[in-house]
Amino acid sequence: MVTIWRTRIVPIIVTLLFSLFIILISLLLIKFAWFLRRELATLIKKYDRDNIVKFFLEGHFKGLLDLIISNRMTKRAR
Repeated sequence: MVTIWRTRIVPIIVTLLFSLFIILISLLLIKFAWFLRRELATLIKKYDRDNIVKFFLEGHFKGLLDLIISNRMTKRAR
């Protein structure tokens, strides 16, 4: 015999947990996009747009990450 737990309560709990997980992941991606946009804007001001676009198009993500880290370090040193 099917109980109320199996028909109503467990699906409700699973749906709530799944939706909470999706909402948290979405907020994290929005925050990361905001951070990346801000960092790229500062790098474009410092190194010119053409150089930053070349990094993206050639796939030098480690070089771009190194630029972001070195830019952060120089800001901290000031």
